[in-house]
Amino acid sequence: MQRYLPDFRMADEAASRQITVAHLLNHTSGLPAQVAATRQARTLAEHLPALSRVRLEHPPGTRHTYSSVGYQVLGVLIERGERPA
Repeated sequence: MQRYLPDFRMADEAASRQITVAHLLNHTSGLPAQVAATRQARTLAEHLPALSRVRLEHPPGTRHTYSSVGYQVLGVLIERGERPA
């Protein structure tokens, strides 16, 4: 994700670099289902800074866990008009 959204950061920097678009689409990113910090966000772009202190529930790609947060991140990607390869 950081290739397309350089400001995408989780509490674990190494894990942030491992998360892919496919992980987000398939709910295998490790992101939690909900994040209290993002509830204050009024726009999709405000969700990204709120994630900087969030820890993943599991390493990316290792387990399926539904995550609205992952779809919010995908929304930012779409809003910015980024095109994953």
